[in-house]
Amino acid sequence: LGRCGGRGGGGGGGGAGGGGVGGRGAVTAAGEGPVLLSVSQGASKFELRCEPHSTVLSLKALLAPLVSGGAEPAAMRLLAKGKEAADDATVAALGMAPAGGRLMLLFKRRHHAEREGEALVQDGVARLAELRERVGKLTLRLRKRLLDAAEAQVQLGALEEELNAISLDLKNAAP
Repeated sequence: LGRCGGRGGGGGGGGAGGGGVGGRGAVTAAGEGPVLLSVSQGASKFELRCEPHSTVLSLKALLAPLVSGGAEPAAMRLLAKGKEAADDATVAALGMAPAGGRLMLLFKRRHHAEREGEALVQDGVARLAELRERVGKLTLRLRKRLLDAAEAQVQLGALEEELNAISLDLKNAAP
């Protein structure tokens, strides 16, 4: 990785905009070295400092903790001069040393869908735990004959609707 890794492969506090971790208008900086690279990802801007012999993979490792929500380097695509740069390509081979240059960060095809799916699954797990607790309470009330049949049927119907909604959410979250 050369000196591109800087402070443990990611840190590097604020740049020109105060280190907003990819926020709009903020520029987040990372790395060490003589070459300054500007990386754009939508409205987010990053500045990376690295060595001429640093690889694209090492640049992705620097970006990983900086991008919104975090991302694995394998899910990233860095474009240099309109073309995707290979992970083993060096900054010098891309023609960006010693003067520096601009890169564009994109994500591979299913990255965002997988992130959203993970969030839906976690939410579904929490909702299922709540549903289990409610079923337990309903079962206890039925055993103690604190509910009549009509009231129990209404509550069971509501539980079934919630269970169907959770099931549908989890089904839609699957790849």
